[in-house]
Amino acid sequence: MNTLGQIIDKLEKKYEITIHGECHENDFIKGIRFLSNDDIQLTYLTPNLLYLADYSQFKDVTVYGNILFVNTALPLKEEVLYIKENIDLFDLYNTISDLLSKYDRIIQSKQALFSVLHAGNGLDDLLRTAYRFLENPIIVLDTSYTILNSFPLIEDIDNDGDFTIRHNRTSIKKEYVDNMKNEKLSEEIMHSLYPFSKFISRLGYTCIFESIRIQHSVVGYIFIRCVNKEISDDELEYIHILAQMISVQLQKDDTYQNPFALQHDIFFKNLLSSHFDTQEEIKQAIIELKMKPQTKYFFIVSGFVDVRHKRLPSNYYWIQLNSIFRNALTNIDGNYFITLVSSNDYNKYLSSIKTRFDSFLKMNLMKAAISYSFTNLLHANIYASQAIEQLKYNLIRYDENVTYNYSEFYFTHLFYLSNRQDEMKASIHPAIKLIYRYDKKKKTEYLKTLTTYLKCNRNAPETAKALFIHKSTLFYRFSKMKDLFHINLEDSDDLFSYEYSIKLLSLLNG
Repeated sequence: MNTLGQIIDKLEKKYEITIHGECHENDFIKGIRFLSNDDIQLTYLTPNLLYLADYSQFKDVTVYGNILFVNTALPLKEEVLYIKENIDLFDLYNTISDLLSKYDRIIQSKQALFSVLHAGNGLDDLLRTAYRFLENPIIVLDTSYTILNSFPLIEDIDNDGDFTIRHNRTSIKKEYVDNMKNEKLSEEIMHSLYPFSKFISRLGYTCIFESIRIQHSVVGYIFIRCVNKEISDDELEYIHILAQMISVQLQKDDTYQNPFALQHDIFFKNLLSSHFDTQEEIKQAIIELKMKPQTKYFFIVSGFVDVRHKRLPSNYYWIQLNSIFRNALTNIDGNYFITLVSSNDYNKYLSSIKTRFDSFLKMNLMKAAISYSFTNLLHANIYASQAIEQLKYNLIRYDENVTYNYSEFYFTHLFYLSNRQDEMKASIHPAIKLIYRYDKKKKTEYLKTLTTYLKCNRNAPETAKALFIHKSTLFYRFSKMKDLFHINLEDSDDLFSYEYSIKLLSLLNG
């Protein structure tokens, strides 16, 4: 918007001067002219015009309006705008005219965006229209770093090889996603409410980013490469409008439609209800759904920390998950997303998706649980249950993690699977019960000492270091524990029983 305050700010920066006096900064300026002898015969000048004058010619003028004087040797009254320096009036006139023309162009370009959105011409025309104004490539990505649209087309602008094809969708390469995470750029994008610029040293030029939100939830972001020209502060406001337009357009078009949901739903219902007779039958069904059976399988189940955070249709999240996971099938089950993955290397696969998957979960306020790997697809329902039960457990507990492995949950799961809690409690080793009661009564830390020793793989020096005590103090405690509780630290079966009992005791007391 070409307000008087914005014009003054631009003039001060260009000429490296200070414009003195008070003004109505929000006055909308439509034009500019030189103050004339005819003008000074009036009491009030034309509103929305900015008049320029040399103070030496009009020092005794008393008219009301937006006048900017130059060449004022002495300070003037506060309600008059003036520049002390002797700036050429014609140069000043041309500068302000250029600013007004630029502002008018921004306004016209914004109106063009509104017209495209109102006409329902889609995201393609929206980006094409914006490109004509910004003159730099525009890319729109979702929170899984997958391209929703771009102008020009991505193959025409990806000279640096930043992108790769996954599931027939173009995504940012993993190494560059890792860079974004390490440099905190992903986090900055997620929290951005206004466009910001950042010089990307790897690319050698500045880029502009802004999140795209629907109902306050981040669904993606704008990525503009400033390869043709730098983006001005005024154009950042235009980009902000563009982000809002894209948000509206994404809600209007079929971005969130899922043409494969029914096929996947039928397969998962049959798989998890054990309706298949043979493993070969399951593998054939998987192949028909474009997934390649490999040596191992496992489940990843994702869900919302609070279902109120699920602000978008489930199909939206389904599409993004399918762009993150390779060789996998995902099904929507209420507010959960159950993904079956097939891979030859469990750990390598999880490592390869970690950065993108963690970012997706954080941006959408979600968590995920990962089952053990398995080879027999006829047992799939058991392993799906592992991940589902773990996710339910972790969703109601606050911590900074977003992904959880079943190896961290199996003992807790075993405890909750048992319907005979009293008998489980009775299986706690008597020595552990005795240590627990003794610590509580005497305010000692024998149970903590034993727990730390077991966590440190029965390594005495590491245990002493973790407890911040001398090694001799640790051995003294061990000696006292043997005398008081008759524990045996040399027998592996006893040590396993102690560790089991400590874990069970923590669950019962938790």
